[in-house]
Amino acid sequence: MRVLRAARRFVVSRLATSSRERGAVRVVVVVAAVACLADQPPRWSMDTKVPTAAVVPPGRALRVTVEASHEPSLFVKSGGSATPWEDRATPRTSWPGHADLFVDAGAELGGASISDRCVSGGGLCSGCDPPPGSFVRILSTTEVDVWSVTASAPAPAGTGSRVEVELEVTRDPVVRTVPASSGACMQTSPSVAPSAPPPTASTARHLTYACWVDTAATVHAMIRGACPAGPCSAPAGEAVAITRVARAP
Repeated sequence: MRVLRAARRFVVSRLATSSRERGAVRVVVVVAAVACLADQPPRWSMDTKVPTAAVVPPGRALRVTVEASHEPSLFVKSGGSATPWEDRATPRTSWPGHADLFVDAGAELGGASISDRCVSGGGLCSGCDPPPGSFVRILSTTEVDVWSVTASAPAPAGTGSRVEVELEVTRDPVVRTVPASSGACMQTSPSVAPSAPPPTASTARHLTYACWVDTAATVHAMIRGACPAGPCSAPAGEAVAITRVARAP
């Protein structure tokens, strides 16, 4: 009799457990479906890899010549600045189909990718095939020397604060805090003409960045470009100046 009672308790326990498990599965499925519906529209993607990935040595950059039907992104393994940049004095407004992208020292290039929204096909939780004529190719990779111009200014004292940084630059800068653990910086204003004659080149643009500072830090700004052949200095007129660093209201 004790054996029968134990068997009944086991069966009841398993039925309850199975019911809870089925309920948990249903909850997971519903949550996944809601997350999928709340996600971005379906996209397609296409990748290409470099034959041999190489780590860029200090003081140099890797010029990556890419042609693609859509603006590409580069896959890099972090080790330095992992954001590709272009050797341009003015930002471009559209993808020209062919460009030289640069990867900073310390980063390892893995490949390039293009993607866009699906215009037909693809479900709410799935992608679609790339449209006809889509392509991305890495034509070449070449190590090059880099010139740079930097400026720095102390951030206001205090912890857990957001500071505004205003700059006059002749090309898009890299803005960061030192030490890097103190916080991150991001651009908050579009490129506009300076409101007053800047202390830099006549072609300077006025930019505003926001930096989140957790500890005592210094704000650094840098512009850079590729040397045509061998080490070089910055071309005449290239400059960067930090004109204001203040705690955000």
